[in-house]
Amino acid sequence: MYNKYLIFAIGMIILISFVSAETIISDEPSFEFQQYKKSTISVPIQESNYSECTNCNCYITLHYPNGTIFIDNQATTYSNGYANYVLEANKTTVNGDYPTRLICGDGSDSGFSTFIVNISPRGDLALFLVLLLSSIVCFLTAYLTEYEFLGFFSGILFVLTGIYSMIYGITDLANLYTRGISMISIGIGLVIIIAVAYDFAKVGGDD
Repeated sequence: MYNKYLIFAIGMIILISFVSAETIISDEPSFEFQQYKKSTISVPIQESNYSECTNCNCYITLHYPNGTIFIDNQATTYSNGYANYVLEANKTTVNGDYPTRLICGDGSDSGFSTFIVNISPRGDLALFLVLLLSSIVCFLTAYLTEYEFLGFFSGILFVLTGIYSMIYGITDLANLYTRGISMISIGIGLVIIIAVAYDFAKVGGDD
């Protein structure tokens, strides 16, 4: 019975991987920063003829994830072809995607750029590895011993691992890649839980 569960779980991994990869390519934010960490937004700028824009004045506006104004038309600094704006640690406390607009001009020409600044929490790598390895060990032990209760428990651990990495990320990474990993872990866990629960119900029906 466990062979079909293993094949089903592997199939779910492949399917969710393709779905996650497609989402990652199309929706990845422009900038990703860690929560409670000083960070710098650096945007390349140039004249309409592609020359260095040394006389450009640039102003940046950021909105909170809920749409309210966070930073309103603040001047940036220029260095080596980039407009730079520093987010101090006390300005990176709220997680989420910040719609951002940069406006630049040199007195005769002007232009703008819009992008997303993502601020994400920092996860504990040790805790993530403990959860993941415990999930794998429990699943393999259940597979080899055909102890269904342990298999059910491994499914719960996979789901918890996915939920943790979905919320907190992995170390200083919390982006669409880590969310894809989270979805895979949760998917595997749900497959195992449903499969074992179905087997329990089937055995109970036979009795």
